[in-house]
Amino acid sequence: MLNQHPAHLLKRPSPAIVAQDAVWRLPRWLLWALCALYISTGFIWRDPWKSADIITVGFMQALAEGRSSWLHPMLLDHAAPAFTWLPYYLGAISIKLSPGFIPLDMAARIPFALLLLGTLMAVWYATYLLARAPDAQPLPFALGGEARPVDYGRTVADGSLLAIMATLGLAQLGHEASPTLARLFFVALWLYGAAAQELRPRKAFWAASCASLGLAFSGAPLLALLLAALLLFTKRLQAPAADKAHAQRQAQQHQKIFLIALAACCASILLQALQVGSLGAVAVTWWQSVQMRPAASLGRLLAWFLWPTGLMAVVALVVWRRWWRSPHILLPASIALLTSVQIFFNWQSDRALLLATPALAVLAAMYLPAMRRTISAWIDWFALLFFSSCALLMWGVWLSLQTGWPAQPARNVERLLPGFNYDSNWWGFAAALLASLLWVRLIHWRVGRDRSALWKSLALPAGGAALCWLLLMSLWFPMLNYARGYASMMQLMQNHVAQAPAAVQDQADCAYVYRVTPEQTAALYFYKPLPIYAYQAPYEQDCRWFLISPESIGHMPDLVGEQLWELQATILRPSDKDEYLMLYKRAAP
Repeated sequence: MLNQHPAHLLKRPSPAIVAQDAVWRLPRWLLWALCALYISTGFIWRDPWKSADIITVGFMQALAEGRSSWLHPMLLDHAAPAFTWLPYYLGAISIKLSPGFIPLDMAARIPFALLLLGTLMAVWYATYLLARAPDAQPLPFALGGEARPVDYGRTVADGSLLAIMATLGLAQLGHEASPTLARLFFVALWLYGAAAQELRPRKAFWAASCASLGLAFSGAPLLALLLAALLLFTKRLQAPAADKAHAQRQAQQHQKIFLIALAACCASILLQALQVGSLGAVAVTWWQSVQMRPAASLGRLLAWFLWPTGLMAVVALVVWRRWWRSPHILLPASIALLTSVQIFFNWQSDRALLLATPALAVLAAMYLPAMRRTISAWIDWFALLFFSSCALLMWGVWLSLQTGWPAQPARNVERLLPGFNYDSNWWGFAAALLASLLWVRLIHWRVGRDRSALWKSLALPAGGAALCWLLLMSLWFPMLNYARGYASMMQLMQNHVAQAPAAVQDQADCAYVYRVTPEQTAALYFYKPLPIYAYQAPYEQDCRWFLISPESIGHMPDLVGEQLWELQATILRPSDKDEYLMLYKRAAP
């Protein structure tokens, strides 16, 4: 039963003024096609990329091939990050169940593509349910004609889907096979569970419970517990319900969810403690996993994740400030604040704001019914100029690589990616051309008259983000795959091994590995230029080769006296001059 309007709320006019003719629903086939295109672009037909993507594939490959224990996932001598078993299990099971004609990395990414689809669906349904709440309804007209609740909820939900797709930071990180994407899905599922507690209490209970368990075993047990506590706290802040029996049942359900989250958090911590040996070591392991993140500037991070949804979310809080205790504002605002709090102590992480994107998309959609024309026009013009310029730049570089004119872009690519040969893909060209034509058609639609749909202000940002992502994965895909992947580096290593003289008796063509990064270890697993073994006694094989990172040259292990090694080659990753491996060969006796 829905909460009734308290008397003090009935006196306040809603900031949402929406007529029935403004609640245009996007056709369902168009929504599904947009989701399918957005998800498939980036998950298929590419190599594992540096760094989280290939590391995760390496862990899943090790589990599927029996090189690691399922209770303690290892990548040679690298342990899995703290509390992150579930994503590796999903990928490993997918590898084992997939038919042989599907590449291993593609099989590992299948569950993560489904997780991204689940994230988009959870955001849509959470927004739909919150927009149907009494406090979120538009202002009634004196003569009628205001938007009906169901149609209004669907239109606002369409806007939230466009808002999350317009988030530039989701384009790359949302298409990685990484525990971060699993956490993103469970946060979105938790948002749905919190939004459905009034209209669909049973589904809300199961969604919140599954989200708590998923977060606890995907690297965020503390976040699962904090979200459960947040649900109890926000319920106390909301206006009291008219039906006290219903409110009491809901409070009991929230307590059960909190106990499930607490049990999942404790189980995850205890399981980690059994692996590392003590609870103190668990804290150290967690802190190291937090700190071992790629650096990103704060300005780029904010622009990557807060345009345009973050700006719209802030304005939504201002516009709906008198309704801050209502579920459609209080729940997404609280979840966004809780999931983005790590930016205050770890702003160098390029994933610090990713988990806040579902809640920010919901808040941005809530601002659509009250958006002023000046702000809408400003967002449209910025999106038009920015994404059109990016598209022209990508087409210009492609033209230079294809024809040699203009010459400078091709020279820049040759300088940045030595050894790269551009191989044109006409299927990719056709997809890029079709996407560009659709972008022109979208601009023509947007500048037309009588475009009163609520989500019209997010059409260009979402369409432009999808356009640029598709152009990157079609016209620029060979360059990205070469720059972000390890195929060229592993091919160089295989060539050096093949050119070496034949091995002498009692020497196997395998390599000892010492202090090699997790990305390089995963690449050695995936591309298999040589069978590899961690350098530790007793040796499993009498290997002929020795691989060591350049940072460890001064800390070379004390080898047995008669085992003399000579430098065979320096294996450079062509797209990164600072990343290479030293390949040593056992000297002839």
